[in-house]
Amino acid sequence: MTEPAPETFRSVAESAEIPVRKRQMRKEMKAVRAAIPDDVRLHEEASLREALFACPEWKNASRVFLYLSAGAEVDTRGLIRTALHAGKTIAVPKTEGRPGHGHLHFYDIHPDQELTRGAFGIYEPTGEGERVTPVPGDLIVLPGVAFDEDGNRLGYGGGYYDRFLDDHAPEGVHTMGLAFSCQMVDRVPHETHDRPLESVMTPHGLIRPRKKTRMQDFLENFILEEDVLAESQNVRRDRLFLWFRNLFVLGALILFLVSLFSIPHPHMVRGIAYFFGAAAYFSEILLVTGGFRKRLPSAEMFMAYCFGPLYVLLGLTYLFGH
Repeated sequence: MTEPAPETFRSVAESAEIPVRKRQMRKEMKAVRAAIPDDVRLHEEASLREALFACPEWKNASRVFLYLSAGAEVDTRGLIRTALHAGKTIAVPKTEGRPGHGHLHFYDIHPDQELTRGAFGIYEPTGEGERVTPVPGDLIVLPGVAFDEDGNRLGYGGGYYDRFLDDHAPEGVHTMGLAFSCQMVDRVPHETHDRPLESVMTPHGLIRPRKKTRMQDFLENFILEEDVLAESQNVRRDRLFLWFRNLFVLGALILFLVSLFSIPHPHMVRGIAYFFGAAAYFSEILLVTGGFRKRLPSAEMFMAYCFGPLYVLLGLTYLFGH
């Protein structure tokens, strides 16, 4: 029978937890954005236009791919009119297909362009002209519900822009978010397949994310869980709990690997490794019952309650059954 490794649930559980946090933040931030007073909205949109027109990415782009605003988004229609009259080439999107599987296609627009209401009631081109795709040096300006200083963007959940970037944005194409001040948050929940933006334009200027290695991103998301700690009511306590859990995980992995080599009493070492693994799972349960992680998916709790006792039994078996 194949023995389970001491720590197997973390990546699966994290991938289940992040979409939950995304949905919650999306709901909260839509309400925050909709509540912006009219005078603040007009002032910030004017500042955004001025800063956008002055930034190098806009000035140097031969074509700008720009969304047509709807609802409480940063208004882009006046921005597009101004840019077109100044001679800038602007392409706007047309949506095809349902959320989760649909695609965006961009078409150049002119000042007298006829627009029709398309998917989700958003104005879009008729699609009768030639489709255009970005080339190095072009700029893609993306909508979003929330952004952070690392360039992470929380969209609307349909995946249209993510697929467009994956399929049509080669290296050298600039990506930029457009955000009101209130849309900037400490951390946007994101997964490994989410593509961060090169920059985010705010009323206070352009934010260029610091470059992070894959190891730094892994440490922040899966080990230190900084995005979850941002929601904690007692960061010092919960960070200490997380460090204890991580030490149990690390100890379990080291002992399990050591037990694979020719050492005296390997079954005892492996038994202790399973006890460390059980302690890691029970630490996870304590983090939840102690008030940390209010929106933990049931799948992670189920795995913790199942694998914790299982590892205790395996530890006892290795210690006393050999």
